[in-house]
Amino acid sequence: MFTKQKVLLLGNDSLINEIESLLRDRKYLKTYDLSVMKNYSEKSGTVCIDGSESLKSLLSIIRENKFDTVVVSHRLENFPVLRKQLLEIKFANVTIYDSLYFYEALTEKAPIHYAKDEWFLFRNQGEKFNPPLYKIAKRCMDIFLSLVGIIASLPFVLLIALVIKVSSKGPVFFKQERLGLHERPFTLLKFRTMINNAEKVTGPTWADKNDPRITKVGKLLRKIRFDELPQLFNVLKGEMSFIGTRPIRKYFAEKLAKDIPHYRLRFLIKPGLTGWAQVQGGYFGTEEGQVEKLEYDLYYIQNQSIFFDILIVLKTISTVLFQRGQ
Repeated sequence: MFTKQKVLLLGNDSLINEIESLLRDRKYLKTYDLSVMKNYSEKSGTVCIDGSESLKSLLSIIRENKFDTVVVSHRLENFPVLRKQLLEIKFANVTIYDSLYFYEALTEKAPIHYAKDEWFLFRNQGEKFNPPLYKIAKRCMDIFLSLVGIIASLPFVLLIALVIKVSSKGPVFFKQERLGLHERPFTLLKFRTMINNAEKVTGPTWADKNDPRITKVGKLLRKIRFDELPQLFNVLKGEMSFIGTRPIRKYFAEKLAKDIPHYRLRFLIKPGLTGWAQVQGGYFGTEEGQVEKLEYDLYYIQNQSIFFDILIVLKTISTVLFQRGQ
Protein backbone atom coordinates (compact mmCIF):
# COMPACT_ATOMS: atom_id res chain seq x y z
CA MET A 1 0.00 0.00 0.00
CA PHE A 2 1.30 3.46 -0.94
CA THR A 3 2.19 5.69 2.04
CA LYS A 4 2.12 9.45 1.74
CA GLN A 5 5.32 11.35 2.44
CA LYS A 6 4.84 13.50 5.55
CA VAL A 7 6.26 16.96 4.86
CA LEU A 8 6.69 19.87 7.26
CA LEU A 9 7.18 23.40 5.91
CA LEU A 10 8.98 25.73 8.32
CA GLY A 11 8.87 29.48 7.71
CA ASN A 12 6.66 32.27 6.46
CA ASP A 13 7.76 33.90 3.22
CA SER A 14 6.61 34.03 -0.39
CA LEU A 15 8.56 30.93 -1.45
CA ILE A 16 7.28 28.77 1.43
CA ASN A 17 3.77 30.00 0.64
CA GLU A 18 4.18 29.04 -3.02
CA ILE A 19 5.48 25.58 -2.07
CA GLU A 20 2.49 25.16 0.25
CA SER A 21 0.14 26.13 -2.56
CA LEU A 22 1.83 23.66 -4.92
CA LEU A 23 1.68 20.77 -2.44
CA ARG A 24 -2.01 21.40 -1.74
CA ASP A 25 -2.75 21.14 -5.45
CA ARG A 26 -4.64 18.04 -6.58
CA LYS A 27 -1.52 16.89 -8.45
CA TYR A 28 0.35 16.28 -5.18
CA LEU A 29 -2.47 15.42 -2.72
CA LYS A 30 -1.92 11.68 -3.10
CA THR A 31 1.85 12.01 -2.62
CA TYR A 32 2.32 14.42 0.28
CA ASP A 33 0.76 14.80 3.73
CA LEU A 34 1.49 18.45 4.47
CA SER A 35 1.87 20.43 7.70
CA VAL A 36 3.06 24.02 8.08
CA MET A 37 4.83 25.99 10.83
CA LYS A 38 4.72 29.68 10.06
CA ASN A 39 6.22 31.03 13.29
CA TYR A 40 9.59 30.09 14.74
CA SER A 41 11.13 31.63 17.87
CA GLU A 42 14.94 31.63 17.70
CA LYS A 43 15.16 32.83 21.29
CA SER A 44 13.28 29.88 22.76
CA GLY A 45 13.83 27.43 19.92
CA THR A 46 10.13 26.60 19.87
CA VAL A 47 7.49 26.30 17.17
CA CYS A 48 3.88 25.24 16.82
CA ILE A 49 2.09 23.58 13.93
CA ASP A 50 -0.51 25.88 12.40
CA GLY A 51 -3.84 25.26 14.09
CA SER A 52 -2.19 24.29 17.40
CA GLU A 53 -1.58 26.61 20.34
CA SER A 54 1.09 24.53 22.09
CA LEU A 55 4.74 25.57 21.73
CA LYS A 56 7.23 22.70 21.50
CA SER A 57 10.77 22.12 20.36
CA LEU A 58 11.11 21.33 16.69
CA LEU A 59 12.69 17.95 17.42
CA SER A 60 9.80 16.84 19.65
CA ILE A 61 7.25 17.86 17.02
CA ILE A 62 9.14 15.91 14.34
CA ARG A 63 9.20 12.79 16.52
CA GLU A 64 5.56 13.03 17.59
CA ASN A 65 4.26 13.51 14.07
CA LYS A 66 6.79 11.21 12.36
CA PHE A 67 7.67 13.62 9.57
CA ASP A 68 9.78 12.26 6.70
CA THR A 69 10.86 15.61 5.28
CA VAL A 70 11.37 19.13 6.64
CA VAL A 71 11.53 22.06 4.23
CA VAL A 72 13.14 25.12 5.84
CA SER A 73 12.79 28.66 4.56
CA HIS A 74 16.10 29.87 3.14
CA ARG A 75 15.60 32.99 5.27
CA LEU A 76 15.98 30.95 8.47
CA GLU A 77 19.31 29.33 7.55
CA ASN A 78 21.43 31.69 9.65
CA PHE A 79 19.59 31.01 12.93
CA PRO A 80 22.13 29.10 15.11
CA VAL A 81 19.60 27.49 17.48
CA LEU A 82 17.55 26.27 14.53
CA ARG A 83 20.64 24.90 12.78
CA LYS A 84 21.50 22.77 15.84
CA GLN A 85 17.96 21.41 15.98
CA LEU A 86 18.02 20.63 12.28
CA LEU A 87 21.28 18.69 12.69
CA GLU A 88 19.67 16.58 15.42
CA ILE A 89 16.69 16.00 13.18
CA LYS A 90 18.97 14.97 10.31
CA PHE A 91 20.67 12.42 12.57
CA ALA A 92 17.19 11.05 13.29
CA ASN A 93 16.98 10.06 9.59
CA VAL A 94 14.72 12.92 8.53
CA THR A 95 15.42 14.57 5.16
CA ILE A 96 16.13 18.32 5.44
CA TYR A 97 15.61 20.60 2.44
CA ASP A 98 16.40 24.23 1.91
CA SER A 99 13.25 25.78 0.41
CA LEU A 100 15.11 26.84 -2.75
CA TYR A 101 16.34 23.31 -3.46
CA PHE A 102 12.97 21.76 -2.62
CA TYR A 103 11.19 24.14 -4.99
CA GLU A 104 13.69 23.27 -7.72
CA ALA A 105 13.27 19.52 -7.17
CA LEU A 106 9.48 19.78 -7.01
CA THR A 107 8.93 21.96 -10.08
CA GLU A 108 12.06 21.05 -12.08
CA LYS A 109 12.58 24.79 -12.56
CA ALA A 110 15.15 27.20 -11.12
CA PRO A 111 13.76 29.62 -8.47
CA ILE A 112 14.90 32.78 -10.27
CA HIS A 113 12.52 35.08 -8.40
CA TYR A 114 13.53 33.87 -4.94
CA ALA A 115 17.23 33.02 -5.04
CA LYS A 116 19.95 35.57 -4.41
CA ASP A 117 22.95 35.95 -6.70
CA GLU A 118 25.07 33.66 -4.49
CA TRP A 119 22.74 30.72 -5.07
CA PHE A 120 23.43 30.82 -8.81
CA LEU A 121 27.05 31.91 -8.40
CA PHE A 122 28.13 28.82 -6.43
CA ARG A 123 26.00 26.22 -8.19
CA ASN A 124 27.40 24.12 -11.04
CA GLN A 125 26.84 26.21 -14.14
CA GLY A 126 27.38 25.11 -17.70
CA GLU A 127 30.21 23.33 -19.45
CA LYS A 128 32.95 24.93 -17.33
CA PHE A 129 32.11 22.75 -14.33
CA ASN A 130 31.06 19.58 -16.12
CA PRO A 131 33.43 16.60 -16.12
CA PRO A 132 35.53 16.45 -19.33
CA LEU A 133 34.07 13.02 -20.10
CA TYR A 134 30.56 14.49 -20.20
CA LYS A 135 31.60 17.25 -22.61
CA ILE A 136 33.31 14.72 -24.90
CA ALA A 137 30.32 12.38 -24.77
CA LYS A 138 27.90 15.23 -25.45
CA ARG A 139 29.88 16.41 -28.49
CA CYS A 140 30.11 12.85 -29.82
CA MET A 141 26.36 12.50 -29.37
CA ASP A 142 25.83 15.81 -31.22
CA ILE A 143 27.96 14.69 -34.18
CA PHE A 144 26.34 11.25 -34.35
CA LEU A 145 22.73 12.48 -34.06
CA SER A 146 23.22 15.36 -36.49
CA LEU A 147 24.83 13.12 -39.14
CA VAL A 148 22.11 10.50 -38.77
CA GLY A 149 19.47 13.22 -38.86
CA ILE A 150 20.91 14.88 -41.97
CA ILE A 151 21.13 11.60 -43.88
CA ALA A 152 17.71 10.33 -42.76
CA SER A 153 15.94 13.63 -43.44
CA LEU A 154 17.51 14.32 -46.85
CA PRO A 155 14.45 13.17 -48.88
CA PHE A 156 12.17 15.32 -46.67
CA VAL A 157 14.53 18.30 -46.96
CA LEU A 158 14.44 18.14 -50.77
CA LEU A 159 10.66 17.78 -50.81
CA ILE A 160 10.13 20.62 -48.31
CA ALA A 161 12.48 22.89 -50.26
CA LEU A 162 10.51 22.24 -53.45
CA VAL A 163 7.13 22.89 -51.77
CA ILE A 164 8.34 26.15 -50.18
CA LYS A 165 9.75 27.37 -53.49
CA VAL A 166 6.55 26.61 -55.38
CA SER A 167 4.07 27.84 -52.74
CA SER A 168 5.46 31.29 -51.84
CA LYS A 169 7.88 33.94 -53.02
CA GLY A 170 11.25 34.17 -51.35
CA PRO A 171 14.18 31.93 -50.39
CA VAL A 172 13.78 28.36 -49.17
CA PHE A 173 15.98 28.87 -46.13
CA PHE A 174 15.68 31.50 -43.45
CA LYS A 175 19.01 32.74 -42.09
CA GLN A 176 19.26 34.90 -38.99
CA GLU A 177 21.96 35.88 -36.53
CA ARG A 178 21.47 34.37 -33.07
CA LEU A 179 23.56 34.33 -29.90
CA GLY A 180 25.40 31.16 -28.98
CA LEU A 181 27.79 30.06 -26.25
CA HIS A 182 29.03 33.08 -24.25
CA GLU A 183 26.82 35.29 -26.45
CA ARG A 184 28.93 34.70 -29.54
CA PRO A 185 26.85 35.34 -32.69
CA PHE A 186 26.29 32.68 -35.34
CA THR A 187 23.99 32.24 -38.34
CA LEU A 188 20.97 30.06 -37.59
CA LEU A 189 19.39 28.03 -40.40
CA LYS A 190 15.69 27.23 -40.69
CA PHE A 191 13.18 26.54 -43.41
CA ARG A 192 11.32 29.76 -44.17
CA THR A 193 7.84 29.51 -42.65
CA MET A 194 6.76 33.16 -42.97
CA ILE A 195 6.20 35.50 -45.87
CA ASN A 196 9.40 37.01 -47.25
CA ASN A 197 10.68 40.04 -45.28
CA ALA A 198 8.09 39.36 -42.55
CA GLU A 199 9.49 42.04 -40.21
CA LYS A 200 9.73 44.79 -42.81
CA VAL A 201 6.69 46.58 -41.32
CA THR A 202 6.53 45.24 -37.75
CA GLY A 203 10.23 45.17 -36.85
CA PRO A 204 11.49 42.52 -34.39
CA THR A 205 8.50 40.87 -32.69
CA TRP A 206 7.63 37.57 -31.04
CA ALA A 207 6.02 35.02 -33.34
CA ASP A 208 2.53 34.01 -32.24
CA LYS A 209 0.86 30.63 -32.75
CA ASN A 210 -1.68 32.27 -35.05
CA ASP A 211 0.72 34.79 -36.57
CA PRO A 212 -0.77 35.99 -39.90
CA ARG A 213 2.74 36.20 -41.36
CA ILE A 214 3.08 32.40 -41.28
CA THR A 215 2.40 30.71 -44.62
CA LYS A 216 0.14 27.66 -45.00
CA VAL A 217 3.15 25.43 -45.60
CA GLY A 218 4.91 27.14 -42.69
CA LYS A 219 2.06 26.26 -40.31
CA LEU A 220 2.42 22.58 -41.15
CA LEU A 221 6.22 22.66 -40.85
CA ARG A 222 6.01 24.38 -37.46
CA LYS A 223 3.38 21.93 -36.26
CA ILE A 224 5.55 18.90 -37.01
CA ARG A 225 8.74 20.88 -36.21
CA PHE A 226 10.37 20.13 -39.55
CA ASP A 227 11.22 23.82 -39.96
CA GLU A 228 14.12 23.17 -37.56
CA LEU A 229 15.75 20.42 -39.65
CA PRO A 230 18.42 22.70 -41.22
CA GLN A 231 19.74 23.39 -37.71
CA LEU A 232 21.26 19.92 -37.80
CA PHE A 233 24.05 21.60 -39.79
CA ASN A 234 24.50 24.15 -36.97
CA VAL A 235 24.85 21.23 -34.56
CA LEU A 236 27.35 19.43 -36.81
CA LYS A 237 29.46 22.61 -37.07
CA GLY A 238 29.54 22.92 -33.27
CA GLU A 239 27.61 26.21 -33.16
CA MET A 240 24.73 24.45 -31.44
CA SER A 241 24.21 21.29 -29.43
CA PHE A 242 21.41 18.81 -29.90
CA ILE A 243 20.22 19.69 -26.39
CA GLY A 244 20.52 23.10 -24.77
CA THR A 245 18.75 26.43 -24.53
CA ARG A 246 16.99 27.67 -27.64
CA PRO A 247 19.05 30.29 -29.54
CA ILE A 248 17.75 33.85 -29.30
CA ARG A 249 18.33 37.08 -31.20
CA LYS A 250 20.53 39.77 -29.69
CA TYR A 251 17.67 42.30 -29.79
CA PHE A 252 15.43 40.15 -27.58
CA ALA A 253 18.29 38.92 -25.37
CA GLU A 254 19.31 42.46 -24.43
CA LYS A 255 15.70 43.41 -23.73
CA LEU A 256 15.01 40.33 -21.60
CA ALA A 257 18.30 40.65 -19.69
CA LYS A 258 17.13 44.05 -18.42
CA ASP A 259 13.82 42.69 -17.15
CA ILE A 260 14.56 39.13 -16.01
CA PRO A 261 17.08 38.35 -13.24
CA HIS A 262 19.98 36.02 -14.13
CA TYR A 263 18.93 35.91 -17.80
CA ARG A 264 22.47 35.90 -19.21
CA LEU A 265 23.26 32.64 -17.37
CA ARG A 266 21.49 30.81 -20.21
CA PHE A 267 24.51 31.58 -22.43
CA LEU A 268 26.80 29.42 -20.28
CA ILE A 269 26.03 26.50 -22.61
CA LYS A 270 25.56 26.10 -26.34
CA PRO A 271 22.06 26.69 -27.68
CA GLY A 272 20.20 23.52 -28.56
CA LEU A 273 17.93 22.07 -31.20
CA THR A 274 15.70 20.99 -28.33
CA GLY A 275 15.80 21.47 -24.58
CA TRP A 276 14.16 20.97 -21.19
CA ALA A 277 11.87 23.97 -21.73
CA GLN A 278 10.74 22.76 -25.16
CA VAL A 279 9.40 19.43 -23.87
CA GLN A 280 7.27 20.97 -21.12
CA GLY A 281 4.20 21.57 -23.27
CA GLY A 282 4.07 25.36 -22.91
CA TYR A 283 4.24 28.17 -25.43
CA PHE A 284 6.89 30.77 -24.57
CA GLY A 285 6.34 33.28 -27.37
CA THR A 286 5.80 36.23 -24.99
CA GLU A 287 8.02 38.06 -22.50
CA GLU A 288 6.05 36.44 -19.66
CA GLY A 289 6.59 33.05 -21.23
CA GLN A 290 10.31 33.75 -21.48
CA VAL A 291 10.50 33.98 -17.67
CA GLU A 292 9.17 30.45 -17.25
CA LYS A 293 11.35 29.28 -20.12
CA LEU A 294 14.43 30.65 -18.33
CA GLU A 295 13.45 28.77 -15.16
CA TYR A 296 13.51 25.51 -17.12
CA ASP A 297 16.71 26.49 -18.95
CA LEU A 298 18.61 27.23 -15.74
CA TYR A 299 17.36 24.00 -14.18
CA TYR A 300 18.86 22.12 -17.12
CA ILE A 301 22.14 24.06 -16.95
CA GLN A 302 22.55 23.24 -13.26
CA ASN A 303 21.60 19.57 -13.59
CA GLN A 304 23.24 18.51 -16.86
CA SER A 305 24.11 14.85 -17.32
CA ILE A 306 24.08 12.21 -20.02
CA PHE A 307 21.01 10.61 -18.45
CA PHE A 308 19.20 13.97 -18.38
CA ASP A 309 20.09 14.48 -22.05
CA ILE A 310 18.75 11.04 -22.96
CA LEU A 311 15.52 11.83 -21.10
CA ILE A 312 15.12 15.05 -23.09
CA VAL A 313 15.75 13.21 -26.38
CA LEU A 314 13.02 10.69 -25.50
CA LYS A 315 10.63 13.46 -24.44
CA THR A 316 11.38 15.35 -27.66
CA ILE A 317 10.46 12.30 -29.73
CA SER A 318 7.21 12.02 -27.75
CA THR A 319 6.57 15.76 -28.20
CA VAL A 320 6.98 15.54 -31.98
CA LEU A 321 4.86 12.39 -32.31
CA PHE A 322 1.99 13.63 -30.14
CA GLN A 323 2.20 17.34 -31.05
CA ARG A 324 2.94 18.66 -27.56
CA GLY A 325 5.36 21.32 -26.37
CA GLN A 326 6.97 24.05 -28.43
